[in-house]
Order: sequence, then structure tokens, then C-alpha cells
Amino acid sequence: MILAKVFVDGVAITDSEVVYYTTPVRTRSIIKKAVFLNSNDTPVTVSIYIVSSGGSTSYTNRVVHEKSIPGNGTWLCPNLIDQILESDGDIIIVASITNKIGCSISGFEIS
Repeated sequence: MILAKVFVDGVAITDSEVVYYTTPVRTRSIIKKAVFLNSNDTPVTVSIYIVSSGGSTSYTNRVVHEKSIPGNGTWLCPNLIDQILESDGDIIIVASITNKIGCSISGFEIS
């Protein structure tokens, strides 16, 4: 079954590595859109990881490294488009300043 899904729904990103989405067991997820909005007047950076089940963040699974989003700017993240998360895989995001970046990520879950 293929189900359109909002993985992250307008959530404020913190300055700690946080799991914002976990693929359900026996399911794959495909990201189709990822939007980030900086509500701060100055630039804020984000780093994004796609982590396999049981893994942890490292340079090997980082898909975005300290991307600077301009003050009051919006960024459509091309690095996440068509990324596949296997069963129990995570999207982990961290920002340089807490609660200044809003994030929406959507796609499909396939089970």
C-alpha cells in the first residue's frame, strides 16, 4: 500500500539533534518535499541526517551540512528529494539557533 504522508508538519527545529520522523516497521518512506523557513532576522544553519535503524548521526549519513538559511528566508531542500528511509529509519535535524527554523517534510510510506 502507498500512502501520502506528512512526515514533519510545521515543527520548530531545536539546536539539539532530534528525531523528527521515524519510518514505521515493515515500511519504506520516500521524501518528495522538504521546506525550511527561517523566522529569525539573521541567518540560521541546519544539518540533516538520514539514519538507518539502530544507527547514529555521523558524516556518513549527513545529507545537509550546516546549510545557511537567510534571515526570514525559505529553503526548498533538494538534498532530501527522493531519499529513501528503510524500516525504522530516522530523519534527524539540528539548527544553530533553537526554534527559529520551521520545517515541513512530506512524501510517501510504502508497506
